[in-house]
Amino acid sequence: MLQNVLDPKCGFVCRAKLMQRFTEARAVFCPIICCAVPYKCLSCEMETQYLIKPQQNYLLFDGACGICYACAQFAQRRDRRRQFQIVPYQQIPETELLRYGTSYAKCSRRVHVISRQGKVYAGAFAVNYFLRHYFPWNLLVAAVYLVPLFLLLEMLLYALVAHQRRRLSQWLGFTACVMLPQKSQA
Repeated sequence: MLQNVLDPKCGFVCRAKLMQRFTEARAVFCPIICCAVPYKCLSCEMETQYLIKPQQNYLLFDGACGICYACAQFAQRRDRRRQFQIVPYQQIPETELLRYGTSYAKCSRRVHVISRQGKVYAGAFAVNYFLRHYFPWNLLVAAVYLVPLFLLLEMLLYALVAHQRRRLSQWLGFTACVMLPQKSQA
């Protein structure tokens, strides 16, 4: 059944195709597979690959993670002045990421920010770098850095959420794309 909704380019389940399939069958759509937000599979939109331009901030997130996608939408709503290019790391060629000392493997574990100066921030520090550009979030970031215990707690909380993000995405009903397990070649 799922073969009809796979994107042939990447092997992801395209939510738009999945929704159409369930609508056609007049079945109830499972909220664990898809949240109520209409969404096209990121892999369907990934034909254009970005090159990192100097003098531009980039926030790179995991496009195949539901909670990451929801956080990226939150970030886009806050970024009214368009100071950041908010894109899934899968849209940037790995060779481009390697120029900045990061890789797909690192980006798959943590959110990354590449500043306009070329500095790379990862995890909680990337979140802080992004939030410090926006009021009132910059006050919260200042408080986190003024009290080292808050920074430690933030780093621990980020690590916990990052480690359990797939489970949390399913539990909360967030799904950007659902990755099917690869069939073993025997």
